[in-house]
Amino acid sequence: MKKLAKFSAFMVAAMFAATSFTSCGDDDPVDILGVDEVIDVANFKIKANSDGTITFFGDVSSNAKIKKFELQDASGNVVYDFTEENPQVKEKLKNIAEDGKVTKEKVFSMTNIDSKKIPVDFYTLVIKTKKASTEAKLGEEFKYTIGASGSSTGSYLSVLDNKQYTMDQAKTTKTEVIAVSSSDGKTVLGLKAASKANNADVAAKAGKVALFQNGVQANEVKEGGVIITESGCIVKINQFNNTSTGDATFDAILIKSTSGLTVDVAGYTFSK
Repeated sequence: MKKLAKFSAFMVAAMFAATSFTSCGDDDPVDILGVDEVIDVANFKIKANSDGTITFFGDVSSNAKIKKFELQDASGNVVYDFTEENPQVKEKLKNIAEDGKVTKEKVFSMTNIDSKKIPVDFYTLVIKTKKASTEAKLGEEFKYTIGASGSSTGSYLSVLDNKQYTMDQAKTTKTEVIAVSSSDGKTVLGLKAASKANNADVAAKAGKVALFQNGVQANEVKEGGVIITESGCIVKINQFNNTSTGDATFDAILIKSTSGLTVDVAGYTFSK
């Protein structure tokens, strides 16, 4: 799959799994034992919600009091502050001394910590103690290609595999969305579920999806729309870029399961 980002955000998340992060840039020992402050993070999970939003889950522990624990958007704005908005985290931190002795014992340890529902987008998880910090990128920038009805290379797309198909190919290969085209067949205007294809073979082979536009389930999605697939992909369409060939690329934010991160669509109702 062609990536716009210089590195895989999920690889960053995977590197976090069951990994300790210690303080840096401070030559003084934290206490008489000389134990560094440590932040452990693991088991990232993104749950797809029935309204097209997502919820973040994860495990966090530290041998020092957490000072900052938040999800930030691409501009650095705080979307969710766990220390203020999550009741369990807030209560846990109330019972930890501000400047307690740092040892190997974990004074903060919580599993399956959840955020509120948030829009599908690119986020950074930021966690800091007094002397240690760590962050992880959640979501990847991807580029997809799909053709309008006049394209010779195909108007059908596998979101999971990032492959474009013609109708004949889509009759025997699972695709998930079809291009919605202009009347002249040269411009991609949006996407619809491949299960709604006029060709019965394509519709029967199609993977199940749910489409959302402006937070409401929709039959078609345009820029800003969200695609959730039964195969475990969550995609936000950022921008369509049409070309003279009838093919269009569209920039997207993609969230999918990989090492260190699980996309949870269990129990989600998909219509076909």
